[in-house]
Amino acid sequence: MLTWHSDEGVLVLSYEAVTRSVRVCWSNVDGDSLMDVYREGATRLAFTSTRWAVGAQIDFSVGECAGVMEIDISPRIAVRDRLLFR
Repeated sequence: MLTWHSDEGVLVLSYEAVTRSVRVCWSNVDGDSLMDVYREGATRLAFTSTRWAVGAQIDFSVGECAGVMEIDISPRIAVRDRLLFR
């Protein structure tokens, strides 16, 4: 489990290797939940780091569905999640 704290809140990313599942929880500074996403079938987890930003990308593939979740960790937390039918 990885946890990032910022002025905007807390982002928690957990990964279970056996089930290839990922859970992303994002809450604001008051502890209110902004997002709680659980996905199975993770095929790739990668972290990126540049001078200006830190992020993660998670690829998924389950049956007829495939997708990607992109997480900006720094300088601002942002999450984009696409899950599409093949």
